[in-house]
Amino acid sequence: MSEIKKVIEDNITVYHVEDDGVIQEFITYKEAKEFVSYTQNPKSYIDNWNKANDLKAWQHGTLVNTNAINKLSLKELNKINDMLTKAGY
Repeated sequence: MSEIKKVIEDNITVYHVEDDGVIQEFITYKEAKEFVSYTQNPKSYIDNWNKANDLKAWQHGTLVNTNAINKLSLKELNKINDMLTKAGY
């Protein structure tokens, strides 16, 4: 597993990940974590990214994307239902 190292340079915090001997630098921990996730399992990362893009159809609550719905597990659908219920939909 790639290690994310927090580094402070000139009072600015950055995050380093070594990738095949090359240090990749990220401004946020989230960016570094996403990079590590991608390098460890690119297919899974891309599948999740595609699923997230499909779900953007729900952004304004006006579109229903059956392709996105079909990719979700029952647990994910229940989580979305809970969020929509709490939001008053």
